[in-house]
Amino acid sequence: MVEHQPGVPPGSSGPERIKRLIGGLRGAFPDLTCEIQHLVADGDLVWGHFRARGTHAGPFFNVSPTGKPIAGIDAAAAVPNAMVFHAGTVKRDGQIVTSGGRVLSVVGRGPTHRAAIDVAYQATSLVKFDGMQFRRDIGRKALQHL
Repeated sequence: MVEHQPGVPPGSSGPERIKRLIGGLRGAFPDLTCEIQHLVADGDLVWGHFRARGTHAGPFFNVSPTGKPIAGIDAAAAVPNAMVFHAGTVKRDGQIVTSGGRVLSVVGRGPTHRAAIDVAYQATSLVKFDGMQFRRDIGRKALQHL
């Protein structure tokens, strides 16, 4: 059995690997449905193209669930010289929630690189949502080269 499953963790192969993938999908997307779009067979070779839909309710390969309410966006945007850009967000029932991937980008401006970095992290500290992660090294590399 040969398969192409980008993102599937190593450690098993063949049918066992597929079982692990499906178990992970079912845990992360409890209402998952799949539709076969194309299925081609030639002898003992089979190729399938599927469309899957479901609500991302649990972690899946280090990707946090979607639909989590985001608090503090307005407070972060009110920090002087801070800007908040939406990326992986949607408005649902009047509230901004996560929709996957990089959720927000928070940018600071200032008279120096250090001041701009401090503004960005001050504003970021006001944003909260379940599963939130952010990098603490962005901008700091630039300081080493000044």
